[in-house]
Amino acid sequence: MDLVAGPQGSGKSTFFPVADSGHDSFNIDDRRRELNRGSSRKIPVEARRRAIKDYVEFIEGHIRRRRSFAIEVTLGKEITFQQAERARQAGFRVHLTYVAAEIDDCIGRVANRVEAGGHGVSASVLRETYAASMRNLSKAVREFDVVQIYDNSREARLEDAPEDVTPQLVLEAQRGAITYAHPRPPRWLRAALRATGHDLG
Repeated sequence: MDLVAGPQGSGKSTFFPVADSGHDSFNIDDRRRELNRGSSRKIPVEARRRAIKDYVEFIEGHIRRRRSFAIEVTLGKEITFQQAERARQAGFRVHLTYVAAEIDDCIGRVANRVEAGGHGVSASVLRETYAASMRNLSKAVREFDVVQIYDNSREARLEDAPEDVTPQLVLEAQRGAITYAHPRPPRWLRAALRATGHDLG
């Protein structure tokens, strides 16, 4: 079970698309667009409900058949942990790729995405999801088999090389034990992991 997670605007779809995982994958934003004739604007309630139904059926079906899969989540809801636990009980290894940035970066990127015709979310909802995702990150580090956390806080500049603007690995953990931590972890990560008792400086 591969989870690609992070708050809205963190860059998870751009840098870690689940379609490239090598497994069956499901991106609920893509499904909503598909049900809305390819548009991210004014998605009807019925289409949103159908996308959620399809999403849950995709996950449960793959767990039941013990077939590897990848999904994108914000990590803001408890149901992700419930699904991961069912997957582990069925013999899956749970691998989390988590990417985030400072809250203002995420808000600005979502605003830019909306201007370009993409899907959006209000700043207040994004702040709520961001806070919940950060609270749950420490739990994910404790509970998931492999966790890789990336920082995507930097804004690209004209003089930057491509390798300088991709998300940077800042922490890796296996079965609750941190195996790598960047010597200068971002502020958002330090704050998120205080709940685990890990002092990242």
